[in-house]
Amino acid sequence: MTPLGYNVCMRLIRCAVCTALLLGLSGGAAHAQFVDFLKSSGETLESHTGLWFGTWMTSNTPKLPIETLTRATKEAVTGGVALKVIARPGSIGRISYEHERGATFSPAILTFYAKASRNVSLRVFRSTIPATTVVQLTTQWQKFNIDTTGKAIDWLLTFELAQAASQETSYIIDRVGLESTASPQNLGGATTGPDQDLSTSALVLGASNVSAIAQKLNNKQPFKIVSLGDGVMEGLQMDLGNGYSWTRAIKDNYVYPAVLGQMLRADYGYPNVTVNNFGGYVYTAADAISQNSVQTLLAPQLSAGDLVILELGRNDLVDGASIATFKSRVKTLIGQIKALGVTNIIYAGLTMTQGLASQSAAIRQTLQQLVTEENIAVLDLTQYALFRGVAFSWADSANQSHPDASGHMFIAKMLTTIFSGQHFNVVNVPPVTTNPQPDSGPGPSDGGVNPGSDGGVNPGSDGGSNPGSDGGTNSGSDGGTNPGSDGGVNPGSDGGVNPGSDGGVNPGSDGGVNPVGDGGGNGSFDVGFNPNPPNADGESGGGCCAIGATSPTATPILVLLALALLLGSARRRRRR
Repeated sequence: MTPLGYNVCMRLIRCAVCTALLLGLSGGAAHAQFVDFLKSSGETLESHTGLWFGTWMTSNTPKLPIETLTRATKEAVTGGVALKVIARPGSIGRISYEHERGATFSPAILTFYAKASRNVSLRVFRSTIPATTVVQLTTQWQKFNIDTTGKAIDWLLTFELAQAASQETSYIIDRVGLESTASPQNLGGATTGPDQDLSTSALVLGASNVSAIAQKLNNKQPFKIVSLGDGVMEGLQMDLGNGYSWTRAIKDNYVYPAVLGQMLRADYGYPNVTVNNFGGYVYTAADAISQNSVQTLLAPQLSAGDLVILELGRNDLVDGASIATFKSRVKTLIGQIKALGVTNIIYAGLTMTQGLASQSAAIRQTLQQLVTEENIAVLDLTQYALFRGVAFSWADSANQSHPDASGHMFIAKMLTTIFSGQHFNVVNVPPVTTNPQPDSGPGPSDGGVNPGSDGGVNPGSDGGSNPGSDGGTNSGSDGGTNPGSDGGVNPGSDGGVNPGSDGGVNPGSDGGVNPVGDGGGNGSFDVGFNPNPPNADGESGGGCCAIGATSPTATPILVLLALALLLGSARRRRRR
């Protein structure tokens, strides 16, 4: 190339780079481009529908039936998968996504498609956030575009019904992302149902091996549930939907062994079912063996007629153990439990981790072998996650390894079928017509005649005849005339005038005088949301979600600047 031709070429390239930089700095105003939400761990909302969304719970103790459920559905605009949110009566169906984009969106237009089972109002961002917006959903797909320019956003992107559902209501969201200018609605790639479904009867193996527990429940005989597991059973990440605001005590109420105890007490009308959960004390089955966890943790709590739930082995496989080694380690733990004289054992696993998807068939076969060889029961959670394929497996997961709060509660609900035999479909879950209620608590702790946390004659969280967890004559958790946790006429935990998870006048996760987070008075973090969210493993606060995130515009700008420097360097070398 001649020197003149080279110079002309270089000037054209520099002009192109400058133009691209200007477009990047202006958010690409000349062309609308959809930008998917991308996690630092590699997942997007399109590739992992529902992942890093968490369901919001309105009480420090679980309510039954489950307030809010999330499901993947093939009723979608793009990609064949969308997120369906099921709000039970009294619920606002709030879901929260940890977006990692700091205090502003760039590009600034939040865009999504949505529809609902009936005409409803959907709020995007919580009511205290400057960017909060209410849109009107119908039964048909619509594209919504919310311009957040100059408006503060939250570190959690939330969707919720503007008012508590008077009847079971569902809404579906899809193609959630950002655009520099609003593109027109496009339903050319839309897909429809019905969704493939599966009965819990296909997930429960060997139920007859724990029939003694079903008999105890029917005969109203006391027993303990003692559980041993890893971070799943500990409840890591489970409070994402509540802004990581839960104390250890609240998490202990929501992990699935505890919820199972609550459900059995409610289903059988018998308070003497207690739970001792040792979730998170060990990481792998190998750890439990080397640390003699069965003897040191479980043995002091167990009697021969009790029930053990075991949830270990997933991390062994993730760390590289073979299927054969996984099986051997689980069998060793089962043998140690049986040596204590305990034969009622349920293995619950394995929760979804994408790296295990290719081994799902071998895991299923191994679980079937454990049932036959060890005479235990199994709840096959790998099959639950993957029976429709990996793309449909994330809806009730907080991250790639751990269920969110509603995911824990649904695992507990599936476990109840081992004893009752009353199976149900896991996608098109049977609807409910009653408002969710919290548990009155187990009876054995105080030996009260009637269930209640103090065993008082009048059931309720204080045993009195006034406000309590059974929604008495005065204010209570069933959304009576006075404040209640389902958003009655006065403020409640579904985002009433005075936010608070128990509808208290003083906002905060317990509605108490001392609010959690900053109590809703300042900025983005109210209703007990934690302004310093935990790191990806959920272990400790570290601001993982608001610090270090790179703008979708910043990355191409940095690349173009580097290209410009390289071209300038090449030109200088050419001149030499």
